[in-house]
Amino acid sequence: MTILYGADSIIVKELQCIEYKLNMNVTLEKAMENFAMRSGQEEILNFTQVLWTAKKSGGDFNKIIQRTAGIIHEKIEIKKEIKILVSAKQLEQKIMNGIPIAIILYINFSNPGFLNGMYGNITGVILMTVCLVIYMTAYYIARKIVDIEI
Repeated sequence: MTILYGADSIIVKELQCIEYKLNMNVTLEKAMENFAMRSGQEEILNFTQVLWTAKKSGGDFNKIIQRTAGIIHEKIEIKKEIKILVSAKQLEQKIMNGIPIAIILYINFSNPGFLNGMYGNITGVILMTVCLVIYMTAYYIARKIVDIEI
């Protein structure tokens, strides 16, 4: 780990802490449980629970640990994929919310009197106010749809 991440990395310091606890006759399960609690990571806590169960029940310890590590790795990869997909949809949502405003600004700057029919009389003002309320509702709903916690 020192070669991969450097001597000052957090993971190396944590592993040194676990090694120190093992040298002080603390069980591996207790040392890992302490690490899991301090890290606050769900995956580390799950791994520690599997380690604890595998140690108590016996069986093929290496196979259990490898399988658990594979499952945790798959879970992390799936979370990354979901995050990528959600961020793409969030970008699409931002673009779609900006298009109507961009179109109105473009029309207003390219042909200044074109929108006077919509805003110059009471019917146009009421109609455009209704459109604004619909737009704001659509904006709110779109924000709720793409606001997904992973």
